[in-house]
Amino acid sequence: MRINIDWDGKTYAFDPDTDLTVGRLRILKNAFGDPYGRYVRVMQLASEGDADALVGVYWVMKQVAGEPVDPRRVPDFAVGTFMQAFEAGSAAAEAEEGEQGVDPTSSSSDASPA
Repeated sequence: MRINIDWDGKTYAFDPDTDLTVGRLRILKNAFGDPYGRYVRVMQLASEGDADALVGVYWVMKQVAGEPVDPRRVPDFAVGTFMQAFEAGSAAAEAEEGEQGVDPTSSSSDASPA
């Protein structure tokens, strides 16, 4: 699910399913320690507001946009503001995904004949 994150006057795309690659997770693990080399753990820690996990998301977001930055030298940013931008993008992506998955010709109350 591609998440659009509005940050610093730009919209950045982040898709954890495709953007958190083995190579990127290994870099995060080397930079911040063992938990940051694990996909599920990084996403869980990011959702909890863990600073290093959020730096990882920020770093990947910048990498995908072609704006490379050293993960150990990410500029300071407000955690709450970044999490709000991430959550807003996630909610919009989930809503869009839900709309695409709805078939207007079918009804959930239709029963198949036995």
